[in-house]
Amino acid sequence: MARRRGRSRGRQIRVKRKGYRRKPFVEHRNGHAIHVRATQVPATTYYEVDRGEPGHGKRIFLLKQGGLEGWHHTQDADTRHEHLRQVAEKDGWSTVFHRLDALSKVSHKTEPSVSEIARSDANYAREHLGSS
Repeated sequence: MARRRGRSRGRQIRVKRKGYRRKPFVEHRNGHAIHVRATQVPATTYYEVDRGEPGHGKRIFLLKQGGLEGWHHTQDADTRHEHLRQVAEKDGWSTVFHRLDALSKVSHKTEPSVSEIARSDANYAREHLGSS
């Protein structure tokens, strides 16, 4: 892979863009109508920072172990909800909701079942613990 000179902001990938025919249009500038003719836009290749899934991007936040004391995805729903109530009394329902929401998003690709349970418990926290 060829790299461009200068400062690199991460892994770069080559992007190949197809050429296309641009339709004519009228652009208005300062009260004047400018007629732009139809033209063929050529194909081009350029380099861009890789923001795709393989590199997983940069870490935005870190989930701390034990933030949802006693909660585990393998427990039955009643037990999980009881643990969430206890944590909500101590830290507040909004904090519980955001921790579960973050867990759901982080584990979406790696552990879909955990993500689904965390998402449902986040909804439970918002609906049932939010008024307290």
